[in-house]
Amino acid sequence: LARAAEARIGQFNAQDLVNTAWAYAKLGHPDPDLFRAIARSLAAQRLDGVSAPHIAKTAWAFAKAGGGAHPPLFAALAKSATERAADFVAADLANLAWAFANAGHVEDAPLFAALARAAEARLSDFTAEELDNADWAFSRAGQRQLVRKLRQ
Repeated sequence: LARAAEARIGQFNAQDLVNTAWAYAKLGHPDPDLFRAIARSLAAQRLDGVSAPHIAKTAWAFAKAGGGAHPPLFAALAKSATERAADFVAADLANLAWAFANAGHVEDAPLFAALARAAEARLSDFTAEELDNADWAFSRAGQRQLVRKLRQ
């Protein structure tokens, strides 16, 4: 199935690419060749048409699949997430922060600052698990002030 999807990747729109990556990661079957093809295709496309929740899903899927090997994709996701940080709900913010931290992309200060501002505005919306994930991720990214606020 992965080979068939990979062979047709040029026919996928951004939503198809996101859904495919998420499904393979969710099932615990991240196919490296397929994920490389998806990463190249998504990084080459403009992510303006991808919804905020799907930006978060993409970052989560690639982090879950060992996404540290896809810097151009994470750069494109970071740019989109930074520009649209206010559009994310608490779960998306926690997943984005976790994904970038888990994939080793914690050096993007503008991204984490934007996510921190958005998270601070939604502190009461976070579940306990989301708080734990966000706490861990923001700690790794050096956002200590938000971590203290998360734990108040």
